[in-house]
Amino acid sequence: MKMYCSKCGAEVSEEDNYCYKCGSPLKNAVPSALTRELGINIIAKDNSLQEYWVKRCIAYVIDSIIVSSIIFVLEGIFFLPQIIFEGRIPSFEIIIPIGFLSLIYFTFLEFFYDYTFGKRVMNFKIESGDKKTILNVFIRNLSKIFLGITCSRCCWRSYYSR
Repeated sequence: MKMYCSKCGAEVSEEDNYCYKCGSPLKNAVPSALTRELGINIIAKDNSLQEYWVKRCIAYVIDSIIVSSIIFVLEGIFFLPQIIFEGRIPSFEIIIPIGFLSLIYFTFLEFFYDYTFGKRVMNFKIESGDKKTILNVFIRNLSKIFLGITCSRCCWRSYYSR
């Protein structure tokens, strides 16, 4: 049975008295069946998981580009007169809509079609054990509003700090 150092997690043999990596006594070595592996280590070893998460990230980037394009068009429609006639660029007015538009985009498409455009391109479909209701889908996607607000604030901050 494989054993692991309880201090650094290095794999050691049952006959060893001290860890070869950190030098600590191995009286508290833990059998491999009792240790938990970190998620990142599991993903690092499993190519299918790596492929899955890369595809999910690409799908999210595709969806983010779509949402950003919609925001860009809406900015042009609503804020171009303000930019032209008042000579100022709106800052806070656009931060909240990015998050809300992301929430609406993901919630609407996942509820009615079981996928977003990015997930469709990457061949993903939303599968949940729960009965799909608009409230369940809304709550699942609620975190995206905060991501949209955070990203847009960072973009505005970097734009104005030039």
